[in-house]
Amino acid sequence: MAKPRQLTSKQQKFCREVASGKSYSDAYRASYNVKPSTTARSINTISSRLAGTVEIQYRVKQLIEARERGLQARALSQADLVAARLREAIDDEGFGPNRLKALDLMARISGLYAKSEISIENKLSDDPEAITAALVTKLAELGITLDGPEQGSEGDPDDHAGSDPVPEVPAQDAAPVEDPAMH
Repeated sequence: MAKPRQLTSKQQKFCREVASGKSYSDAYRASYNVKPSTTARSINTISSRLAGTVEIQYRVKQLIEARERGLQARALSQADLVAARLREAIDDEGFGPNRLKALDLMARISGLYAKSEISIENKLSDDPEAITAALVTKLAELGITLDGPEQGSEGDPDDHAGSDPVPEVPAQDAAPVEDPAMH
């Protein structure tokens, strides 16, 4: 079996130019002494023949693969750096509320979040009677009844017999809701 032919310095430069993304013609112009009188068609023909040789194709492939490995190594080292900084932020007591954001980012880059969508179903209708019935049912499941003698004796302050079926809930500190029709 024949030993592969060694590439000349001009062929090596042609390979580097092609691997960097230049067209065959542009790589040929950059690598060889092309006279101004040389036609574009001639350059295209010569550069295509040169790029078609096995040695040139093999070398261009090697250069592209080496560049991709370098990019992957840099990306991995950058990811490692980000992960290390996030770990520092998580462990740093002085980082304050940003620790939660650091934890969130760390979980994301670690792949801890599933790529599924969360959907919330409204199983209740908008009918107030249906909502009231669902609430009464849920309260009954929890052992809480709204009316009837089983809630306590007559003097018991927790006795709600005879009151509305749904107890009043104290209002939360919330901003008043404005009616859009008012504007």
